[in-house]
Amino acid sequence: CDLSDMGIVEPELPQYILRQAFVSTLLMNGNHLEDLDVSVTKLRALKTANFDGNKFAAVPPAVLMLNTLECLIVSNNDLAGLSAEISGLASLTKLDLSGNLNLEFLPTSLGTMTNLEELHVDRCPLRSPPSEVCEAGCAAVVDYLGRIHKAASTRELFIEGFEL
Repeated sequence: CDLSDMGIVEPELPQYILRQAFVSTLLMNGNHLEDLDVSVTKLRALKTANFDGNKFAAVPPAVLMLNTLECLIVSNNDLAGLSAEISGLASLTKLDLSGNLNLEFLPTSLGTMTNLEELHVDRCPLRSPPSEVCEAGCAAVVDYLGRIHKAASTRELFIEGFEL
């Protein structure tokens, strides 16, 4: 379902979209969205959501409820942070956060997302994880954040194998 570059500002999806039970791809890139209504959760078969080039300051809570998502693109928005609830998207294999110029930290819960194969964070001024870890790729970021996440409960942090 392609709603790209339509100047959409309203957070609620059109009813004709919501009536299509088997929508697997939602393209809403290049609009002016600041939020997204909970109505998007009616798209129960959604696998890919592209919100590139909108005005999200945070990933909308409704998007974090789309547990069938495999690909989430929220690049070139105004993200200042990423909610720990992102880890609830257990089917996610691709996450594109690139170009979010206010994004400095990734939540440690991202380290629990073992299905994540692609993570794009280029052009994000990340302080954590450090650039050396990000440059090593998705698996290194997940491992790094996973170790920190685990340390929060065990109070032991193992950093062997990291050259920082």
